[in-house]
Amino acid sequence: MNAAGAWVDSPEGDGISFGQPTPFDEWLKSVKVDINGVYVNGWHVNRTNQPFDKLDFFFDTFVIQPGQTLSLHFDMKDFGSNTWRLVQVPTIPEPQTYALLLLGLAGVGLVVRRSKT
Repeated sequence: MNAAGAWVDSPEGDGISFGQPTPFDEWLKSVKVDINGVYVNGWHVNRTNQPFDKLDFFFDTFVIQPGQTLSLHFDMKDFGSNTWRLVQVPTIPEPQTYALLLLGLAGVGLVVRRSKT
């Protein structure tokens, strides 16, 4: 939230930042994390207060696999309940990746062929 009281995106790419209307310890008790609808443990939140609360969620005991959806459920009292969903999409290599792989294999093949002669 900026000085005018408007919600703004965080400049951070790895956290969730907002002016915390609820005391942190009370708010943290309301947070639930699920993967594809199954609640999980093994996560924690780090908090800083510069200039507004910045919350970084860390997942300690699980990894989200491609095709799975991670949901963060929390209650901000004055603003109601919220759910944020993150979907892990499968990674598909780009054509440049395959081209570099083939170029590298061709280079290794040339070195091996040259060393035999």
